[in-house]
Order: sequence, then structure tokens, then C-alpha cells
Amino acid sequence: LSDDRSLQIEGLPSTARVTLTHQSSDRRFVLHLLNGVTINRGGAAAVHGGNISAAMSSYEVIEEVRPIYGLRIRVRVQEHVEAVTAEPGGRQIPFSQDGDFIVFALEQLLHHQMLALSY
Repeated sequence: LSDDRSLQIEGLPSTARVTLTHQSSDRRFVLHLLNGVTINRGGAAAVHGGNISAAMSSYEVIEEVRPIYGLRIRVRVQEHVEAVTAEPGGRQIPFSQDGDFIVFALEQLLHHQMLALSY
């Protein structure tokens, strides 16, 4: 996104990942929130004994999904947002306008949530 937009989320831990994309053809912004405590599994390994040798790739595995409660989200957009919905499903999320910011709360994040800001 261009520099005229900003995103602020209160309450996210360092394990969270956030992506905000603009889908102009659908007249919306899509905010993805993802959280999971990961652990590294696998990695370089050598098997010796005769002529056998093998290496494995490392993978991040989500072992625990911990809910996060009471997120406060502020997104600055120039477009006039008409609705904020939790997708899939289209559950309406109440929001307010604070200057150039759309402000809303997410009661619970359990691993992943996609939010559409439609204009």
C-alpha cells in the first residue's frame, strides 16, 4: 500500500502476522490477521553408515493456537468505508470514523481472521 495509509493494532503479540491488501476491483481492503506459536521441526540431518546420507528441510509448525481477545484496530484509508465484515461469512463488525481512520474492535482472534473493509 502507498504511504498515505497506516495500520495500528493494539493487543497483538510478536507471534502475529498482519497483511493489508487493496482490492480495487472489489472496492475493498482486506486485512488478514494470523497468530500461532510456531516451533521449528526438522532441519539439516546426516545419516551415516555405508554410503547413505540424507538432508531434511526445516519447517515451522504451529503447535498451539492461543486466542487473543480485545484487539483495537485503526486503519487510515482515503476511501469512504461503508462496511467492515469478518470473512468468510460476512458478519458485520461495528466501526466508527475517527478523522481519516476507520476504528473497530475484534473480540477474539483464533489463529486467522480475514476482515473486509468495503467502500
